[in-house]
Amino acid sequence: MAPKLRNKAFRPDEVRHAEWRESYEQREAANEAREVAKVALMLWYETSYANVERDISKMQIDSNSMEIDGDSRNGYVWLTALFDGAPKPIPVLDYEQNPTGRLTYRQLHQQVRQALCLEPKVFLRMCPFRPWYRHVKTSFPVPEHCALPVRDAQCTHLLGTTLLYYAYV
Repeated sequence: MAPKLRNKAFRPDEVRHAEWRESYEQREAANEAREVAKVALMLWYETSYANVERDISKMQIDSNSMEIDGDSRNGYVWLTALFDGAPKPIPVLDYEQNPTGRLTYRQLHQQVRQALCLEPKVFLRMCPFRPWYRHVKTSFPVPEHCALPVRDAQCTHLLGTTLLYYAYV
């Protein structure tokens, strides 16, 4: 027959050790949950940002194409300044002059400069318009990381969208 087990009282140092271990495990679980929540939020923000970027361009194209109505032979972009209210359409692709329908970033910059009557000494920075850029309090309103480059790559995906521009000396 097995010996009978008896409950033994904990000594004070054993009680403190058990309480410390329990609180340590609780802190570790809370830290782990916090890290999981941070990763989940980061993924949610990234996917939401990508979805908004995609949807805003579609919404701009739909909204802007209603304003042009019958003139679908040319390609347009809408320009808005940082503190300007309504975007204005600018024809940037004339299919009669350029039947291939190609438009480069360099051509876009040249045509926008002509439409705005900018002198050669004036710098022009453009980016796809996002409503929150008007509320950002920075020294430079058009962020460098999203500014349209001046190069010979195609940019026909910008046709029908709204561009934010900033001209400065």
